[in-house]
Amino acid sequence: MKRQIFIVLLLLFLILHLITPEEREKINLYFEFDQLMQLRFGLTYNFTDDWGVRSSFGLSPLGPTTMSYNLMGVYRFLKPANPWQIDMEFGLPLAYFNFIEDRWVDWDSNIDDPFEGWLSGVSARMGKQFSTGFWGARLGAAYWWEHQRDSGWKGPRLMPIVSAIYEM
Repeated sequence: MKRQIFIVLLLLFLILHLITPEEREKINLYFEFDQLMQLRFGLTYNFTDDWGVRSSFGLSPLGPTTMSYNLMGVYRFLKPANPWQIDMEFGLPLAYFNFIEDRWVDWDSNIDDPFEGWLSGVSARMGKQFSTGFWGARLGAAYWWEHQRDSGWKGPRLMPIVSAIYEM
């Protein structure tokens, strides 16, 4: 597990340093705090003013064994020059995993085995551009599935998607 996290971080570092300055103009970095109380760091790659892809990775300061990520396509209803923004996002607005709990640590007595979950659906990202950056929220709905090693599959269930976003 340590090796996999190290490889992901190394790839992110290399990608950010090997891209050209023109490509860097197409990338926006952001922080997100979601309904799982996960703080995620992400980036948006803009193919055009209308279309892009957004992804993030993070963990919770309250439960650092659970990590979360997302990967979404983005369609912008308003041009980037507009101070107000509304984006439609589709794909995987939230996914999470905890392969550490009850394998190496037992911090939560209610969790008896490693788990992973996926929420696939749509969301709207809305907010306003200020001089300090973009401040907004993500609201949406997704179908939830979860798999635990010993207890099997759960879901699908309809779940809300809620998060606060700050983009630099």
